[in-house]
Amino acid sequence: MLSQGDDFVVVYADLDYFKPYNDIYGYGKGDDVIRALGEVLQQAVDAGQDFVGHIGGDDFLLLYRSRDWHERCQALLTRFNRRIQEFFQPAHYQQCGYRAQDRQGRECWYPLVCLSLGAVEIEPQSYASHHEVAAAAAMAKKMAKQQFGSSLF
Repeated sequence: MLSQGDDFVVVYADLDYFKPYNDIYGYGKGDDVIRALGEVLQQAVDAGQDFVGHIGGDDFLLLYRSRDWHERCQALLTRFNRRIQEFFQPAHYQQCGYRAQDRQGRECWYPLVCLSLGAVEIEPQSYASHHEVAAAAAMAKKMAKQQFGSSLF
């Protein structure tokens, strides 16, 4: 799309608080969450003009040519927030989180898994390579992760 001079939007999608989820519920359930996220992402694109890619783990990339990308992302967040409910024990969902060990082995409180979307509108003349596009998307994702709950930055 860069070489063709096409405008598009790149969206980096990443789950927040996913490691503690895996620690509490197990990797099998974590894989189920990733599959559900993939399904929700597929529903958020127009297959004729947009693209969903799985980078790995809980990281995905969407490429939008659809003009209504912002509305699609908002609907995606709503759909994800509804869908993710089924992956939690009722007590955890009611408490909006659970206790798990952090990477240093300390017990901490973690909110429920949520989704961060970092979006960048790409004008090809402003980016020399796909590496620059990826860096811009990663920065947008980092900004989205600073917001509480599922969010679009």
